[in-house]
Amino acid sequence: MTELEQSMESLYLVFHKYADGDSDAKTITKKELKKLMNTELPSFMKNQRNPKVVDYILKDLDANKDDKLDFEEFHPLVARLSMISLGSAAVTELEKSMESLMKTFNKHADEDADDTHTLTKKELKKIVEAELPSFLKAQKDPETVDNILKDFDANKDDKLDFGEFLLLVARISISCEKFYMLSCKKKSKK
Repeated sequence: MTELEQSMESLYLVFHKYADGDSDAKTITKKELKKLMNTELPSFMKNQRNPKVVDYILKDLDANKDDKLDFEEFHPLVARLSMISLGSAAVTELEKSMESLMKTFNKHADEDADDTHTLTKKELKKIVEAELPSFLKAQKDPETVDNILKDFDANKDDKLDFGEFLLLVARISISCEKFYMLSCKKKSKK
């Protein structure tokens, strides 16, 4: 498994480690989010002056307003915190995953001489081939990299910045999580 695939798996495992604390193993409640953040993001939490930071984060990320976060709603938290310096060495699984995402992006974004700190189409192809080989093998369309760039390039500059790259990782992770949940459902019916 590549470092990126390991990070994606780790995000999934961290999410479910906390989501599995109650009867609804598909979502994280406010209490579970607070525990996740205190345990997995201690550096971030230590630097917060507002004791209601978890309330604000939950309200901001909770797209369907059910006072819980599903896996899809959880990804923006990881994306936003990945773009912030955590201020210390990564020690928890979530911090390691975030650090790995940044390292993977930076390793490939710095390969060309354009000095823009973005992924060009060529760099995107290299990162997908190197870091997501099973994903690429499963694709039947030879235009996969072109389609990825078109779909995730929000500002239409023919490059992916870190935020756009994280959206790609989030989409792939969400698809994997949905597939996993379906396979668990099928197994439990047998």
